[in-house]
Amino acid sequence: MTTATPGQQHPPASYADFSDQPKSGPLKAVVQFFAIPVLIVGLAVSIFLGTSMLFSTGPKTAAEFVELLRSDTQNRRWQAAMELSAMLADGEVDQEFRDAALIESLAGALTDAREHPEELRRMARQVLHIFRMLKDPRSLEAVRSAADDKDPWIRSNAILVLGSMHDEGAKGLLGQHLKDEDAGTRRASLVALAALDQEKGQPFRMSATTMALARRFLGDEDPYVRCQAAILLGTAGDGSPNLLPLLAKMLDRKYLEDFPFDAGSSGITQYDLNSDLLLQTVGAVAQAKGSGGDPNIVKALNQLTNNDTEGDPAVRQAARLALDELRQTASE
Repeated sequence: MTTATPGQQHPPASYADFSDQPKSGPLKAVVQFFAIPVLIVGLAVSIFLGTSMLFSTGPKTAAEFVELLRSDTQNRRWQAAMELSAMLADGEVDQEFRDAALIESLAGALTDAREHPEELRRMARQVLHIFRMLKDPRSLEAVRSAADDKDPWIRSNAILVLGSMHDEGAKGLLGQHLKDEDAGTRRASLVALAALDQEKGQPFRMSATTMALARRFLGDEDPYVRCQAAILLGTAGDGSPNLLPLLAKMLDRKYLEDFPFDAGSSGITQYDLNSDLLLQTVGAVAQAKGSGGDPNIVKALNQLTNNDTEGDPAVRQAARLALDELRQTASE
């Protein structure tokens, strides 16, 4: 873990990929109609690298992916990771892709990517994204190791994977990273701890301990961490007195644009980051206690629905569905 010391210069926040975290409320409907940003990025990179895998003679079986992932050519290994990520995102993961040799090869690719210069370390996030979709316990050792990587961009994404895999053994590690100097790592740790509280098939909930942590993080020095804490609390139906005013502010794209932002090596734009934050906020507002009776919340949702004409269509649709849900709740 990297902790801050007085007067130490903080590195740019890692801006981990939060876009495919589980959606709640109206977002469940929205994500059926809009592409996940990470896949758009993945396809663009694949095209940039000159791969023809997506449309012609690329690998299709686990054995073929293993062969490419064990290649000594970095570009071929990266292309294989991109293609596999796109294939797995299409739907249910075939049993074939839970092959032990494939998991081992992916773990090796992750370790190798972490040891290379910055331009090749980007493959690590792609492999972590694959592990997040596979949720294979045999990948846990590699993911836990990545969660302690010196690069905040890698460790924050690894932390999100541990949460999505419901790795109870990672609680101590996550608790340590709540004090990380990197804002993205703190944010990822809070999200991962909340993920550990979830039970399959049950509504979103947070334990008393995680709820207390989220309330504490409403005062974090980083605005993105504060916003994530508010999203979690709102989704859990918390009634903290300072929660609704913050959520109302977070529904304003201009408010988010004033946040300090340094993409570092993440390849993420502030527009995409804020669009995902808006989507999460809309979902939280639909679940937050008392939001339907808050005029500022209703006004902000109307603004997103009617006036955010240059914004993300997924955000507008989510805001429209949230308004409908709040009106229906109020009439019951």
